Amino acid sequence: MTNYKVLIKYLQSPFIHKLKFPDFIMSAGGETHFVDVKNIFIYLHIITWSTVIIFVLLFIFKKKYLSKEIFNIFNHTFYILSVFSISILILVLNNFDKTFENFHKLFFRNDLWLFDPNTDPVINALPENFFMICGITIIALTLIQVILLKIIYHRHKKILKTSKSSIFR
Repeated sequence: MTNYKVLIKYLQSPFIHKLKFPDFIMSAGGETHFVDVKNIFIYLHIITWSTVIIFVLLFIFKKKYLSKEIFNIFNHTFYILSVFSISILILVLNNFDKTFENFHKLFFRNDLWLFDPNTDPVINALPENFFMICGITIIALTLIQVILLKIIYHRHKKILKTSKSSIFR
């Protein structure tokens, strides 16, 4: 658990620049792979927080003409993320090994993700089932967010229909 916590802190913190496991050796390839994974995490954080900030600013300024567009984006996002998430879930449940391999081929330009337990024993602490559970959890959380977007869209649409004036004045 100590090594796992070190890994998670490294991947999530932009201020930790070197991964050093207290109990595991690590190959140069393993270290490179974790740097690549960390970069993906950082890009996802940037995208997520940028999106949150943009939506919060749009709500704060309450531009009537923008509010309709924001909620239309919610509605379109619902459909796009629903189809995408359900498709990925079907692939994961049907053949996780192939999906996992294709994921790595898509997001990584090398095969350093193929860890050798002798040179990168951390892989023994992160079995394939761990990644499958993480993947299913991410998909489930995405679907929950998608459902929330759809609920927000329908509430906004209902409020606009029942009221002559927008709540975003």
